[in-house]
Amino acid sequence: MVRAALFMLLVFAAIPLAQAAPVEVAVHPAEFTVHSDSSLKVELTITNNLGREEAFTITASGDRLEWRSPTTILVRIPGGESKTISEVYYVSKAQPGTYRFTLGARSYLEPGQQAHDEFFINVLPDLALTSVAADRSGEQLAITLTVDAGKDRTEEVVYEVFGPSGARVASRTHQAAIPAGQSILRAQVGFSPHLPPGTYTVKAMVGGQALSSTFPVPEIDRVVERTEVTTAFWYDTIETTIENEGNQDRAVTSQKIHPAGVPVTAMVTAPQSCADGQGGRACEYSLFVPAGEKRSIIYRYEKWPDYARMAIGGVIVLFLGVMVVSRYSRPRLSKKLVRGREMSSVVLQVRSNFSGAQDALVRDWVSPLATVVMEEFEGLRPVVRRSEAGTELIWRLGDVGSREDRLISYKIKPLVQGHLRMPPASLRYKTKGGDNVRVRSNAVYLD
Repeated sequence: MVRAALFMLLVFAAIPLAQAAPVEVAVHPAEFTVHSDSSLKVELTITNNLGREEAFTITASGDRLEWRSPTTILVRIPGGESKTISEVYYVSKAQPGTYRFTLGARSYLEPGQQAHDEFFINVLPDLALTSVAADRSGEQLAITLTVDAGKDRTEEVVYEVFGPSGARVASRTHQAAIPAGQSILRAQVGFSPHLPPGTYTVKAMVGGQALSSTFPVPEIDRVVERTEVTTAFWYDTIETTIENEGNQDRAVTSQKIHPAGVPVTAMVTAPQSCADGQGGRACEYSLFVPAGEKRSIIYRYEKWPDYARMAIGGVIVLFLGVMVVSRYSRPRLSKKLVRGREMSSVVLQVRSNFSGAQDALVRDWVSPLATVVMEEFEGLRPVVRRSEAGTELIWRLGDVGSREDRLISYKIKPLVQGHLRMPPASLRYKTKGGDNVRVRSNAVYLD
């Protein structure tokens, strides 16, 4: 029994030795993420299971072995022990991507006894966008952008927000100082609270790199109705404003009770239906209110009988008639422009409808951006006064009889290309009662 127990103990003790490889290697870490033109250190652990002291040759293979800077070529390790060595890799002139490398150890006396392990180097672009997220708060969209830069830099950052249909609904561009390494950029973008619900996309663009993410906009159903009464001497104006504060178009129905016996006039919005009842006349109004907009129901309650309104209307008509007769009976001055290829003609017309004008004098002003062609005056020649501010033209017409027209014309030549404004001309005259009156014409524009 004792011999059997010792035999079994020796068998179980020998199992781990039988399973262990003669040479074991492990690379740490197994993966690196760096920018180009940077360095990293790799650790290689070698375990000698040959049962004796052995010298091992370090082997290497990979995509860019010129990055490798070995410090150890041959290492001696006692039997049953492990040893760790370090190597430095200088990542230079590297395009973004993943590069594979293998490090190993080979017995110097028994080359067949060897082992190896892999590791990877992920080279990032000089500027990489790691993540972008958006958080909506009221009328602002808070955007958080995580970037990884190889060196300090200043870049233009562009944010664009697209709706469920793919149409751009918001954007912002600004300059940002980006330090080397990983950093977080934050920005606020105006975002209408009335945009329709759905899945929206925020896109960030920096230095030729772009990154997008999505965020939801929930449905908001909020319709607010407000009524305001404005009291005047003759009537009360009732205005009901229906505002859609949500992000969905809404068809809204509102019912109004009009007091019995009170005339309702000036309805801006016609009711869809009305019915008479004991409390008055009930009218139902139907309105389509787009998201973020307002619609109004406006009407009046009249306080005076019809004859009072007619009397007031008659007074207003009489007053307007007097004003119209007064306006169109006095002399008027008009100004017209006849465009030509090189020169344009300015025509001034003095029209006396019913009342004449005594000692009439016409003044016109020409911008310094145009010149008056002195040889092209037709009819009465004006007095010409030139200054740095322009050219003033004065015509003395004398007395202008009733229903008499006078035409004055001259030609100008623009000195510049573009939109040229010709200011109003003025007519000054005396009435039969000796009052001085001044009338201005319209302005004209030369393109």
